[in-house]
Amino acid sequence: MRPTPSDFRARFAPLSALLLAALVLPALAPGGAGAARALLDTGRLTVSLDGQPARAEEFAYERVGDSLVVRAASAPWREAPSELRFDKRLQLVVQAAEYDLVSYSSEYKTASDTLRRGLSLAHGDTLFTIWRESHGHGTGDVMALPPGRLYVLDTSMFTLFGYVGWTMQDRVFDRRPLNMLVLGARDTIVAATVTDAGTQELTWNGQKVATRKLLIGDQQTTVEAWFTPDGHMLRLEQPKVGIRVERQAPTTAPPGRKEEPAPKR
Repeated sequence: MRPTPSDFRARFAPLSALLLAALVLPALAPGGAGAARALLDTGRLTVSLDGQPARAEEFAYERVGDSLVVRAASAPWREAPSELRFDKRLQLVVQAAEYDLVSYSSEYKTASDTLRRGLSLAHGDTLFTIWRESHGHGTGDVMALPPGRLYVLDTSMFTLFGYVGWTMQDRVFDRRPLNMLVLGARDTIVAATVTDAGTQELTWNGQKVATRKLLIGDQQTTVEAWFTPDGHMLRLEQPKVGIRVERQAPTTAPPGRKEEPAPKR
């Protein structure tokens, strides 16, 4: 039996802080109209539950001036060529050189309401503002910024896991700590880790592809993700709950980012 949307949401409930969250607000890109722009990557993810397609997620990475802008939109699965009706959107803005977080915004539309969420911080500040708006009411809070890079996780938006691997390209490590801001009923900063599980040959798009396997998680939950050497996520799995995310294959070779080299870190 094909799982229903309620089944899909229910399977996310026990996933601990790392897989709980919501969805997304398209904001104006930074840098102004005259900023140089370069599209670095774009694609679609198929999200499956127990082997059955459940959602589709489209994403794009764009360099705008000195910023990297990551956008994604998620929709219930539709058989091609049916039109996708996106109900979740996000936009993440970071400094392109060091991936320092600048802002995050998301929007999740239901039949009865639209939940908008976001956060922003100033360069060099030790605090950041986080807000939400629902049913015509808004709330805000100020949180302390932890040392190091801050990542965001928002419910069922898997591009945000892909972004973690994007920032790890060319980095050599065995195990690396991560600060994860998990957006949920109670927004929480989680101490997580990313572990390099080594190089693996992955069968993707009918061919063998050399990938780097990363384990991303906390003490309760870990996802397995496979990336190309230049940071493109091809697959993500959470076997305990039957979740698999697969990048749809293009008609050419595995994705490569030729527009410009990775930022120096």
